[in-house]
Amino acid sequence: MVWYDRRTHFHLGAPPAAVFDAMVDPRGFLAGWPRVTDVQRLVTGGDDGVGAVHRGTIAAALPYTLTWEMTTVRAERPGLIEWEARGDLEGHGLWRMFAVDRGTDVRFRWQVRTTPGWMNVLAPLARPALVWSHDRAMRDAAGALADYLDVPVSGFWAG
Repeated sequence: MVWYDRRTHFHLGAPPAAVFDAMVDPRGFLAGWPRVTDVQRLVTGGDDGVGAVHRGTIAAALPYTLTWEMTTVRAERPGLIEWEARGDLEGHGLWRMFAVDRGTDVRFRWQVRTTPGWMNVLAPLARPALVWSHDRAMRDAAGALADYLDVPVSGFWAG
């Protein structure tokens, strides 16, 4: 399996509590993410979202899809959400939200490995394209979250 360690940063014109609430139950903003389909809550977590399990499928910018399940393993209102992923992607994601002038700086670290055999075989050659596809998907996610919250998004960076 091939590991990826990707970071994303963007600014939303909403307070951290609103961003946290939108992300702790991701069905809302994921429904507006043009590449994500069939988002389902499999398990309802506690009031803070811990223990919730969601499944979704993403159609990448390249011609492939990935299906995953995310379990919320930690949530600290209003600034941190941690997910464990399994399925076509395995690993974890850590969202951090920081209050700044006129909104929230959102930082995401996604440390996952791919499980589909074809992706792992092609990774030595296709890794740059797969990374580009991920970064584009995260730009779309930032836009979907901003649309869901009805606020502007700016300062997008991925690396």
